[in-house]
Amino acid sequence: MNTEDFLDASVLALVGLEMAPQEEQDAFLAEATRLILLRLAGRIKNELSEENGQEFEQVFGGEASGEERATFLETHVPDFENILLQEVLYFKAALLAAEGEEKSLSEKTTVTS
Repeated sequence: MNTEDFLDASVLALVGLEMAPQEEQDAFLAEATRLILLRLAGRIKNELSEENGQEFEQVFGGEASGEERATFLETHVPDFENILLQEVLYFKAALLAAEGEEKSLSEKTTVTS
């Protein structure tokens, strides 16, 4: 699977939740979004100057409008879209790695008679 296909792949399908109840899917997607946004915010803040980092906290920690947030990102994080895509890729890769470890552990602990 190439990078574009991996990005397009449903995160629910990657973890086997595509047939799960809608409530379970929604909960998983909400948590996935929260985790990606936390990583994204940390990464952006670390790449900004101290002054811009403080402004970032004010803009995204307060009640700034979507337009104000977009303007901040356009001005101070011109590579935002690529950073976001990278974080989504990292998240999906971590999910697959965790799934692989879980399957491997399950196979190792299965007792056969």
